[in-house]
Amino acid sequence: MATQAMLLAVGVGTKQSIPLAAVTAWVLKDGIGHVVAIAFGTFINQRFDSDPKRFRFQAAVLGKLADLVSILTLHWPQLFLPLSALGGAFSRLSANTGASCRPKIYETFARISNLGDIMRCMTAQTTASQLLGTAMGAAVGPLLGSNMYAIMPCSAILSIASLSACYRATSVVCLSTLSRQRAERVFQPAAEEICRCNVKGVEPVDTELDVPSIKDVQENEVFVKPFRSQHPTKMEVNPPMTASHLLLTPVHDLHQSMFLLAARMPRESRTWALGKAEEARPTIALWFHVKASASDVLQGFLQVHQAVGQPGPSKSWHRPG
Repeated sequence: MATQAMLLAVGVGTKQSIPLAAVTAWVLKDGIGHVVAIAFGTFINQRFDSDPKRFRFQAAVLGKLADLVSILTLHWPQLFLPLSALGGAFSRLSANTGASCRPKIYETFARISNLGDIMRCMTAQTTASQLLGTAMGAAVGPLLGSNMYAIMPCSAILSIASLSACYRATSVVCLSTLSRQRAERVFQPAAEEICRCNVKGVEPVDTELDVPSIKDVQENEVFVKPFRSQHPTKMEVNPPMTASHLLLTPVHDLHQSMFLLAARMPRESRTWALGKAEEARPTIALWFHVKASASDVLQGFLQVHQAVGQPGPSKSWHRPG
C-alpha cells in the first residue's frame, strides 16, 4: 500500500505521468536512504551485538514509520522527493538495523552448531511472509485506491499487529551475553553482597551469592523503553579520557591491570544548580584493555560498585597526564 501511494503521488498510472522524472526521484530517494543507513550503522557500530533485542524492535518501528511517511506523499505530492527520501531512509535503516542484529538473536537458537540451518529456516519464513503480505496488499490495494484516509487506518491496524508480533517474538529471546543492563541485573545483588561482606570482614567465598538465571534476566529485561540503571552513580564504558578524570586505579597497578577506573565530578555550576551537595554524584568511567578477558570485564564491573562506596581518593590516585 505504501508503494502504491508513492507511485500514485508521483503520477504513475495517470495521464500526467513523466517517466524520467519518476525514475530520477526514485533513484534519489534510494540513494539518500543508503547514505543515512551507512551513517547510522557507523554510529551504532558494535552495539548491535550487545543489545540486539532493542535494535530489532527499533528496526520494526522504523519500518512502520517508513510506511507512514510514504503514504503521506498522497496528501502532499508536491513534496514527493523529500517525503519519499525520508521514507526511504527509514526503510533502509529498518532493513540494515534488522539485518545487523538478527545474527546475534539467531545464535541463541543454535544448540548443536546448526546456525546455517537456522538461517535457512529464517530465509524460508521471511520469503513466505513477504509473499503473503504482497498478495494481501495486491488484493486490498484496488479497493482502497488513492484515498489516503482509507489507506491510513488500514495501515495503522496492520502496523500495530506487526509491532505486537515483533514485541512478543523478541521478548522470548534469552541472550547469554552481557550488556550493561544484563550485567547489572545479574551482578548487582552479588556486588552488594560482596561489599557487605567486605565491610563485615567476611570472605565472600564463604558466602552463598544469589545470582539470577538467564531466564530470570530475560523476563525482566526491557528493550522498548530506555533502561534505567539501579546504580546510584552514572557509569561510562571506554569514554574519551580527559584531564577531569581522577583515576581510581593505584599507580603501581597501571601497567598490569586490564581495566582502569576513574571518577569525574560534575561541574561546579551544575552542583550549585542541584541545590544539595549530596545530590551531585560523580561519573565513574571504566576502560578495558583490548586484550581483556571475560573475567576482567566482570571484575571491572564489580570494582565499579566498590569504588562508589569509597570515602574519597587516596594518595595513590592521580589525574591522567
